Amino acid sequence: MTTSTSKLTRSAGFHTTAAALAVLFLFPLVWSGWSSVKGQPGSSQASGYGFANYGYLASYGEGLVTYVTNTAAVTTMTVVGTLVVSALGGYGFARFDFPGKNLLFLATLAILMVPYATILIPRCTCCWTGSACRTPWSASAWCSSCSSCRSRCS
Repeated sequence: MTTSTSKLTRSAGFHTTAAALAVLFLFPLVWSGWSSVKGQPGSSQASGYGFANYGYLASYGEGLVTYVTNTAAVTTMTVVGTLVVSALGGYGFARFDFPGKNLLFLATLAILMVPYATILIPRCTCCWTGSACRTPWSASAWCSSCSSCRSRCS
């Protein structure tokens, strides 16, 4: 087999695999988009295709603008808080030498290795009892872990 044939074979295999993965990853998005405009019994658009479900979504409850604003506010506070705390902690570990620095850094890494699913239920349970979401700051810091808590705290 010549070099050009080998490169052509590898290139064809790469492009075939990439195309298959693209279809695999894009299929749920296309299906969601198609299903959102297709009529469903029990929805505001019972038959045919159209955007009536989006009109219903915009006027549902407090309105789409309120939900998007609350989500953006909680997300912004969570990201900014995480960045500030992480930057300060990283600076402290990098700049200063203190007794127990390596042990504290190891403990920080160990906490990061705990799967998030193990703390998700206790966080949501605490939020559902109402003790953790009295203000938007606490909603950002504590209750941003699950969608039911975000909607309850908003």
